Amino acid sequence: AAHVRDEKRVVRSDFFPGLGWVMTKSLWQQVGTHWPSAYWDDWLREPTQRQGRQVLRPEVSRTFHYGSKGGSSQNQFGQHLSGIE
Repeated sequence: AAHVRDEKRVVRSDFFPGLGWVMTKSLWQQVGTHWPSAYWDDWLREPTQRQGRQVLRPEVSRTFHYGSKGGSSQNQFGQHLSGIE
């Protein structure tokens, strides 16, 4: 299929997807004290933080991100995305 369709399907991955996630309290207690002020999504993908863990995510994304402020990457793709509605 060209597009995702199954809203009930959950996918296991070795790659941290980025937007729209949660973590357990015990994981936060492990990583929270070292949390970076920028590029935290890339930081979470590093082997030191991952420690072989995997993520579960829905096949159909439940997140919506629109805007030019607030991203951890300083809106590096803003010029490419500004014309999309």
